[in-house]
Amino acid sequence: MYSMLIVTDFYKNRGVISMHKKILLVIVLCFMMTGCSLFPDGSISGSEEKEVQVNEDNNIKHINTTISSKVSVDADIPDYSGISLKEFKAQYKDWTEQQMTAVSDIFCNNREVKDYNDNNSERRVYTYNDDSKLIIGTGLISFYTGKVGERNYNIYIGNVTKQENDAKEAFPQEELENLPKEKVIDEVRKVCDNLEIKLSEDVPVCYAFDSESATKVMMNYEDNLRYNKTKDGQIINEITWNYEDEVYYMEFDVELEGIPISRYSFKDNSKASFDTKLTVVYGRNGFEKFEVYSLYDIVETDDNIKLADIDDIVKQLSAYLMYNNQLDEQVINDIKLVYLPTKLAGSSNKGKPLTISPFWVCTVTKSLYAEKDGISSTDHEQNMIFINAQNKDTYKSNNIGFK
Repeated sequence: MYSMLIVTDFYKNRGVISMHKKILLVIVLCFMMTGCSLFPDGSISGSEEKEVQVNEDNNIKHINTTISSKVSVDADIPDYSGISLKEFKAQYKDWTEQQMTAVSDIFCNNREVKDYNDNNSERRVYTYNDDSKLIIGTGLISFYTGKVGERNYNIYIGNVTKQENDAKEAFPQEELENLPKEKVIDEVRKVCDNLEIKLSEDVPVCYAFDSESATKVMMNYEDNLRYNKTKDGQIINEITWNYEDEVYYMEFDVELEGIPISRYSFKDNSKASFDTKLTVVYGRNGFEKFEVYSLYDIVETDDNIKLADIDDIVKQLSAYLMYNNQLDEQVINDIKLVYLPTKLAGSSNKGKPLTISPFWVCTVTKSLYAEKDGISSTDHEQNMIFINAQNKDTYKSNNIGFK
């Protein structure tokens, strides 16, 4: 017997999905088979779909089904027929002189420009007297102070605390002393409004790097984090974490007309997608890092698109997993509707507009078992499956981390 648990978490999208509460979707497909194969329409031969009881009340579908002693379903599914989505043709954002001046004014912050380079038509680089640097390029803004290169903030979240639970345990504080988190979030949103970057209303990923917690992580991985080194490994100075060094590390979703743009991507032989997100490091002296990439100018909009029914999307997902032998020890624990920029592979497509389309992005958690010296352990690897909401074309990302 094969079973698949699909849990969907939909959040309120202003102007797109009108609902007054968080909607949780759980769909379970259960297959009993002696052998199966995939038909072109996505159906699976030799399988029987377990009957799922569906009730409707005020345009809300409700599923309440017991699959086994350990798995049950009790969930609401909203009516998606009223969702207004579009498809776009877009180019990477090309900044005007006025816009670049506005960006520079925001991050200058009483700094003096020590060096300026505009030799590359697609990129301008400002270097300031405190070794801060601002890069304004086609589709991107990247600002960082000298502390970013010295302290490698991203390693604290990425390479060292690669599991989500590890990161929460490493940085348990919700807020830094005398630096309210909501005030920082409001400041980031204000800057983005001035730059005409629309952020999602969803709560951003946020970790408070208090001095005590950051010191513990640093000392546990001192080879990577304790010393500021040159490229050839020579030690410049030893890092210390004090009150004035404390920062928030944040990641924000960027949105397009009320729907988040995907922060994850895929690449195959014929097509590639592009992820977008804003990464911020904010401390007691303001921004230490502000980096956003894959920003777009819309050049064409198609309002006349038709979305596949959500039931067909679920069938496509289950068929894809079966066809790729990926049902064992995997759980689909999140499905969200996003906009995903894609482009055909190949040098002949360079410079052509990208297509930004609605996709269902599905988080897959895979259990990995290992044994060493008689001790068993389990990791939960995560990746994404992307399903085009119109034609059901399906793609898979690489490993995006561990849970």
